[in-house]
Amino acid sequence: DCNGILETVQCCIRSQVVRINAVPGVYDVLAEVKIGKTTVYLPIEIEVASIACSRKPEIDNSVQMQIDLTGLFNASLTEIHQQEYRSPRPENYSIGMRLNGRYAWEWNHYGHNALVVDDARLRKSGGSIKTTSGLVFKTPESGFNSVTVSIWDNFPTVQEIPLTGSGRELAVLLCGTTNAMQSYVVNAKLTVKYTDNSTETVELIPPVNFEDFLIDACQSQNESVYFSNGTHGMVQKISLNPDKELSSITAEAIANEVILNILGVTLVK
Repeated sequence: DCNGILETVQCCIRSQVVRINAVPGVYDVLAEVKIGKTTVYLPIEIEVASIACSRKPEIDNSVQMQIDLTGLFNASLTEIHQQEYRSPRPENYSIGMRLNGRYAWEWNHYGHNALVVDDARLRKSGGSIKTTSGLVFKTPESGFNSVTVSIWDNFPTVQEIPLTGSGRELAVLLCGTTNAMQSYVVNAKLTVKYTDNSTETVELIPPVNFEDFLIDACQSQNESVYFSNGTHGMVQKISLNPDKELSSITAEAIANEVILNILGVTLVK
C-alpha cells in the first residue's frame, strides 16, 4: 500500500482482507502477488466516492443474553467432513460431489481439494467468543459445538431452538458448507417465531450473506468471524419486535448439498 489507505482486517493463508481508510479521491496502490516462486507487483486504481462509517460501535455486553445450545448440539465442526454423504443423491451423474461433502473443483485457503477445518479460536475461547462488533456467543471448549442441519440424511433438515423473553435483535453465529452451483439461490433460512405465532425470516444466499466456511470471506452483508487462518463463520442479525415475546428460532436447510452450522445465538435487549 503506497498511500496508507488500506488497513488490514484479517490475514489469511492465501488472501488478505483490508478496509479502505481514506478521504474521497482516486488512489494508486500496489498489490504484491506471488505465483509459484515468482513475486510480481500489480498496480490497482481505487476510487473512494464517499465516506461511510463501516465500524459498528461496541455493544454493551450487559444487554446481551447468550442462549445455551448445549442440549441441541449434534456435531463437532471439525468432524463435519470426516463422514460420508451418500444420500440423497441424484440417480444419475453426481461425481462432482465427493463423499466427504466437498466439491471436486474446490480451491480453499490450503489449496486444491485441501481439507483443513480448524476451529481453534472457538475451542480456546474459554467458553465464550467475542466478535469485533462486541457481540458475545457461548461456545463449548470440548464436545459437540454445532447445531447442524442439512438435506443430507446425516443431519436433520430442520432444527428448532427454544427462546424466551424479548429483545430488539437476535444475533446468530453460523457457518456452512456450500459451493458455486448454489450461488444466488436460497441455501437455508432462519425463522424467528413469537408467542403469537408471527414470524421474522432471513434467507441465507451466497455470496450475499452466506458462504462456504473454508474459502475466502466474500459475502457482503454480515460480520465475518475467523476461527483460524483457514476457517471462518459469520454473524447473521435478525431484527425483532421488542414488544413481542419470543418462542423459538428455526434453522432449515433448503438447497441440496448445503450444510448449515449454528454455533451460537445471542439475544440483544
